[in-house]
Amino acid sequence: MLDIFKQIELTALYFAPKALCIPGLMCLAAGLCLWLGGLRWKSMTAAMAGAIAGGASAFFVFNGHMAATIILALLAAILAIVFRKAVIVMIGAMLIASIILLTPALASYTDSADWPIESTETAMGIKDSVSTGRTIMVYLCEKVAKAIKETSTKNFTTALVTGLVIAVIGYFLPSLIGAITFSVSGTCIVFTGMILLLLFKGANPISNIYNNTNIYTPVFLSMVVFGHVCKLMIGSPIKPKTEKKNDKKPEDNGEAK
Repeated sequence: MLDIFKQIELTALYFAPKALCIPGLMCLAAGLCLWLGGLRWKSMTAAMAGAIAGGASAFFVFNGHMAATIILALLAAILAIVFRKAVIVMIGAMLIASIILLTPALASYTDSADWPIESTETAMGIKDSVSTGRTIMVYLCEKVAKAIKETSTKNFTTALVTGLVIAVIGYFLPSLIGAITFSVSGTCIVFTGMILLLLFKGANPISNIYNNTNIYTPVFLSMVVFGHVCKLMIGSPIKPKTEKKNDKKPEDNGEAK
């Protein structure tokens, strides 16, 4: 995958600045909110997750048809709000299982043929940048799907069992798994935002992460643990204590008849 990452970094040098900076800043803001305070906005974060999942699925299934993408994103967001606890737990299970499955699969994948973007030294406009970015995303999805098919049965079984265990724990301890879900997803989104901003500066961030996993893996895990602890401490709004009312009956000072 290193050759593919280098191609992405080389192509991104000619993107319009807005095509990288605006999504990068949005990812940073959203990632920080999820990372530190996701449990405070369960409905909103579940709706965002549902909209992203539904919209992304529709985008690829219907070949970028905007009307279908928006409609399915809204429907997925509504369903996610209704079943927010189950959605958050399932997202956490799928996310961690995907990380376990994809890390060794992508590390051993070497097929970088058929790069869909022609080499250019001309700066792109915003429309060309968005179109090129969409082409790269489709290409990456195809390569990831191929890498998963070529992964070993042991890795696939490990990821599946881990996901099932997290889902079962989430049934009994939804707040605990919810905090883990927001910590991992928030950290991933923060990393994505930083990568987009550094791509704009030509710093080759993807290659650096790929070549220095011994440095960035502890950083990633430390951010996950810190975010998890923060959410367990300040994640849920504090409910004010209500004073118990004195239910004693008033004394009757009158004379008994």
